[in-house]
Amino acid sequence: MEKTIFESPGKFMVVKSASTTPYFYAERKGMDSVAFILVDNNRTDKYGMVNERKPPMDHREGKEVMMETAFGGSNDMIDDEEYIKMSEEDVIEHLRELVQTEAREESGYRVDLNRIEFVSKELVSTQMNQYCFMFKVDVTGLEAGERDPQNAEEEIAETKWKTLKGVQATNDWKAKTILFNSI
Repeated sequence: MEKTIFESPGKFMVVKSASTTPYFYAERKGMDSVAFILVDNNRTDKYGMVNERKPPMDHREGKEVMMETAFGGSNDMIDDEEYIKMSEEDVIEHLRELVQTEAREESGYRVDLNRIEFVSKELVSTQMNQYCFMFKVDVTGLEAGERDPQNAEEEIAETKWKTLKGVQATNDWKAKTILFNSI
């Protein structure tokens, strides 16, 4: 049985020690997450990413840092125990609905579930117990509406459109993984 070493307020982050070895890892609230890029086949710069503030990098760089990354969200709207019991197919369907919500909140696109394509499931880090489920969201022919940001970082964020080479030039492993697993 693992041992809890640290718990943040609200249990948004928990650090644990594994029972079998002297190994530490982190858990986030909601366990797994989603990442997605927008795809608009009517554009030459057809891949939409979010340009948003990354507070952890602020401390590293000594200034406010904005980064272009895949859009994302935490799977914190379902109880972890219930989530763990779901089949992988049901998990993907549940997370497709989360992507639909996040697309509206962060980019303003209201998309049907059939426009959200599951791409892959990736381990976030060997120091986390989290998988990130990767998706592409087809917004071809749609207009972005009003965004519904849920926090200050989302409020100042904006969608940036990139070519394939433009995505390659970013520092975001999630966007690159989505694209190169789906080409």
